[in-house]
Amino acid sequence: MSRTTRMSTSTLRRVAVASALTLAVGPLAACGGGNGDASSDTSSPSTTSPASTSAAEPLVMEKGWVKALPKLDKMAMSAMFGVLRNTTDAPVTITAASSPVAGKAELHETVGEVGAMTMRPVKEIVVPAGGTFELKPGANHIMLMELPKPINIGDEVSVELTTSAGKVDLTAPARSFEGANESYQPGKS
Repeated sequence: MSRTTRMSTSTLRRVAVASALTLAVGPLAACGGGNGDASSDTSSPSTTSPASTSAAEPLVMEKGWVKALPKLDKMAMSAMFGVLRNTTDAPVTITAASSPVAGKAELHETVGEVGAMTMRPVKEIVVPAGGTFELKPGANHIMLMELPKPINIGDEVSVELTTSAGKVDLTAPARSFEGANESYQPGKS
């Protein structure tokens, strides 16, 4: 099957999942409350991306979001956060990421070094069989670097993961977040 056909089938599947979620979750939206974190969440009560909720995908993103960055500077970077759920009975290893909003995307961890928190690349992230792995500020995340344009609140940001189970597409809304201002330590070549 060609990539074009697969993308069209994938797009149709995403539309069907999005429609089903809208019908199922829509009536509950009026009951949603705040989540009590330091961010300003302007997304819907469920930030799970319709593009990443298909049971056919080996990994799905729950409560996914991306740090909005409405003004770019020399070191402009953003990141994707959320809970990755492995829908298979085998571990899934993530080895790379890419995004159309970034010239470069990396898998990152945050570590305490000499009294400060530092972000640095990691070679892989393993999501256990049938388990979850949380991507969160101040910890592991998908770093979006070399941004050619701002990421505004409400923008839908897509990321493609390269995994041991194949390519996985994730999409999440951008929202305001003022925390996690760690320094960056580039990977060693």
